[in-house]
Amino acid sequence: MDIQLRYQNDQTVFNGVESYDDLQQEIQLKYPLLINIELTYQDEEGDVIQVSNTSDIIAITDLSKVILQMDAQIDYVKLGELERLEREEDQRQRLLQDRRNLLQYEIKKEMENYEIFNLEKSANESKYNEEIEELMDRCKKLKDTEREPIIDFKIIFQNSNILGLIREKESNLLLMEDKTGFDTKLQSIQREVDDAFGNLLQQRILDHQAKHNNWIEKKCQINKIYQELQILETEKQEQLERLDMILKRSQENMAKMKAQLNQPPSNDDYQFDSFMF
Repeated sequence: MDIQLRYQNDQTVFNGVESYDDLQQEIQLKYPLLINIELTYQDEEGDVIQVSNTSDIIAITDLSKVILQMDAQIDYVKLGELERLEREEDQRQRLLQDRRNLLQYEIKKEMENYEIFNLEKSANESKYNEEIEELMDRCKKLKDTEREPIIDFKIIFQNSNILGLIREKESNLLLMEDKTGFDTKLQSIQREVDDAFGNLLQQRILDHQAKHNNWIEKKCQINKIYQELQILETEKQEQLERLDMILKRSQENMAKMKAQLNQPPSNDDYQFDSFMF
């Protein structure tokens, strides 16, 4: 059966109605806040006929020409409950949006922190690498000059003019006629040559000592640089590991918050006091 029904200014057609109870269910679906529903219609003589069961509906001669008039009361208890549920839903949506806004803010802040620490890591790594490279360059220069060869003694001897001194003294000897004076002069020349050569050897010893002291000093400098390098490498590793740990925690925090942003909220998420993440 197709039944036409008017309630106030609203007119509806319920199609495929099988019984009065079926009609009541359709009415409740459309008007869930109404109670004490009464259905009436006017027959051909203008009399108001009440419809309260299936037989009353079947008794209508031509349903296509009849419009049932519905009178009812508003169920204020149910209306209040619906309004309460609506307010709760509005509050739930506000809290949900607040939660999303807060999560998005925290994600943005965490991303900014991540970028700051990532830049700090790059800057620290570059700084340590530069300091290490500078120390290694100093160490290389020291090693390159650590064993500087001493000048060949033959060159030093030739540059000392001892041979020239001997030639000069010998040439004067040949002009002497006095045998006694000759021997005395010869001994004098020998002493001069011995002194000159002794001074040359003494200077050679001093040069060797200076070279050795210089080698010891450079060795100490190289060892000191090695210690500084070890300290720098340790500091670099500790700093980079510390920053890597911070960056890892930051990534984990962002992943956790993004997961919370995409997952359905729990009941606790709608309570401000228990809203923690």
